[in-house]
Amino acid sequence: MAEYIDNRLIHAILKSIQCRLAALEGISAEMRTMRALLRTHGTRRDTALLEGRLAELERTLERLERRLAEERW
Repeated sequence: MAEYIDNRLIHAILKSIQCRLAALEGISAEMRTMRALLRTHGTRRDTALLEGRLAELERTLERLERRLAEERW
């Protein structure tokens, strides 16, 4: 039997998706900034820290993409 869906449920789902997309946009902007910083003349320590943060952001992005894919209707 089909589950009853009302406007509140649809709104909650869309709000969740909207928040995740906002997070993705923030991650994307941060990644662009980091790549630009990596191209400038920084110290090796700075480069290592930025590369580590970039790797963390990429993992977070992959997790968010998987969660969005799993929740498709």
